[in-house]
Amino acid sequence: MHQYDQTYTNHQFTADDLTEADFESCTFINCIFTGKDLTAARFEDCDFNQCDLSNAKITRCGFRNIQFYECKLIGLHFDQVNRIGFEVAFRKCKLNHSSFFELDLKNSSFDHCGLNGVDFASSDLSNCLLTNCDFSEALFDQTKLVGADLSGSTNIRLNPDINSIDKARFPREEALYLLDKYNLELI
Repeated sequence: MHQYDQTYTNHQFTADDLTEADFESCTFINCIFTGKDLTAARFEDCDFNQCDLSNAKITRCGFRNIQFYECKLIGLHFDQVNRIGFEVAFRKCKLNHSSFFELDLKNSSFDHCGLNGVDFASSDLSNCLLTNCDFSEALFDQTKLVGADLSGSTNIRLNPDINSIDKARFPREEALYLLDKYNLELI
């Protein structure tokens, strides 16, 4: 299936076979992909607005120049996507319990997103916009945050000894949590 320059509104993709489907320059508005098998599907230059892709299977799925706005993307394994040309932007999305393990996310953006329990271990978030996000229980381990902008974000808990944070921008009140590992008593 190859679709070009199509707009899908209020569509539930539950019965559609989307494995190896190809979508280029398409817009998805209020569409449901919950639990859908998107193995080896390809999305290029697409916009997702108010869609639900929670628990979709995205193994070898291609995401190139994709914009997600107000979408639910809970429990997705972005670490299993086709990494060639992977380029995404998230705004006002819920990505809780998703994984970006070992992904190159340089210059990506996450703005006003819920990132609770998200796995960023060994990923490269250099120069990323990670603004106004909630990082409750997010995992940072061997993560590159060089030059990343975390302005307005909350619940940032990471160890600066095992993560690269040079030139990263942190909210002043959140920067204190970088000292957690030292068990200091701040007065």
